[in-house]
Amino acid sequence: MDPYCLKNTWYVAAWTDEVLDNALLARTICDEPVALMRDANGIARALEDRCAHRGLPLSQGQVINGQVRCRYHGAEFDGCTGKCSRIPGQATIPAAAKVRTYPVVEQDRAVWIWMGDPERADPSGIPRFELHREPGWACRPTHQLIRADHQLISDNLMDLTHVGFVHVGTLGGDPEHHANANLKVDRMPHGVRVTRIMQDTVPGPFHVRQGGFKGKVDRWQIIEYRPGVVYIDSGMTDAGQGGPFELRDGVFNLRKVLYNGITPETAHSAHYFWSMAHQVGADRPEYVEGFFREVAATFAEDLDIIEAQYQRRRDLPGRPMFDRVSDAGGIQSRRLLARLMAEEQEVSRNVA
Repeated sequence: MDPYCLKNTWYVAAWTDEVLDNALLARTICDEPVALMRDANGIARALEDRCAHRGLPLSQGQVINGQVRCRYHGAEFDGCTGKCSRIPGQATIPAAAKVRTYPVVEQDRAVWIWMGDPERADPSGIPRFELHREPGWACRPTHQLIRADHQLISDNLMDLTHVGFVHVGTLGGDPEHHANANLKVDRMPHGVRVTRIMQDTVPGPFHVRQGGFKGKVDRWQIIEYRPGVVYIDSGMTDAGQGGPFELRDGVFNLRKVLYNGITPETAHSAHYFWSMAHQVGADRPEYVEGFFREVAATFAEDLDIIEAQYQRRRDLPGRPMFDRVSDAGGIQSRRLLARLMAEEQEVSRNVA
């Protein structure tokens, strides 16, 4: 069976505030059941969600002083090493009494996990998103499960021509201007960048409500992809104010930076962790709440599209499809991911 995801990369496993003290959080990542928890020092840990005694999910158990106690027969496993630390009624602990642990790092309000070879887990390779903690910025991280191939989520984000058609009542704008945006695609050392610029165009209803625009605008989106993550730095000003690279001082810019953590669950489902950071209105809780609600409504529209698209592709496998110019960023990101997965498989075969 061909691989559907990359293992040797960092994925978002949870938001920091999802992993609580003295609790277990069950997640499936790359087809592997994982139990997330905090050890006695409050450090996030991840273990295989399977008791090594009789196979009950450890996530059904308890966390006691950094040890995970199985609900079935009470065997306890160390949250740091995965080794069994106690078996009720017996002093001897077999060497086989252990479960796999996974490298985990907390950074920028996210809990990152490495599902591949732990020897290759370099924390310096984790993508940064400092805006999650930057003063003067507001965001509300959230999580959704999408019943679709994880690559379809990336495709959706890499080609934003759909905004004018799918998001008519929110981000919207002129569909023809979206389809004819000035488009530039660049390959980067570890990813792909897409730059889209629309000048003298109509703002979407969201931008009128949240930015107060009354006439034509200049609008841009700078999209960056790497496996498991897509960033979208977008801006909007009144028309004729210099655009993204020559923006005049003091010009109002409804800038918003979208963080997308895309984590494969199975071949047919994916975790979608997202937040939209913004400066405008960041000091006004009612504005932040309204901003989040509108963005969440937009993403619900995307979810409907992606899941319906995936189901139809499964209903009619192998049917021909065509590419268009705006697919360039998605095509490049898929090629990059396919190359990395092929390299990973080759290494695995050589080791075996």
